[in-house]
Amino acid sequence: ATTEEDRGPTWLGKTNFVEICSFWQIFRSFDRMWSFLIMSLQAMIIIACYELKSPIQLLDEGIFENIMSIFITYSILKFIQ
Repeated sequence: ATTEEDRGPTWLGKTNFVEICSFWQIFRSFDRMWSFLIMSLQAMIIIACYELKSPIQLLDEGIFENIMSIFITYSILKFIQ
């Protein structure tokens, strides 16, 4: 007959596991999210202003140049950061 003391401790897995993040890790993840949302909003506004009927029209010269301005916005956001 075995008793509780003979078996030894049993592993219960990760109970009450909480990942500890520093302020900078949390700030960086939200910073990336907001950068993405700002650039997505800019792209959607540009596309909505042209009232496109087909995604192929995105490759027209004038529309494509305006959409490329997203990269300028990205560099400004990185500079501010």
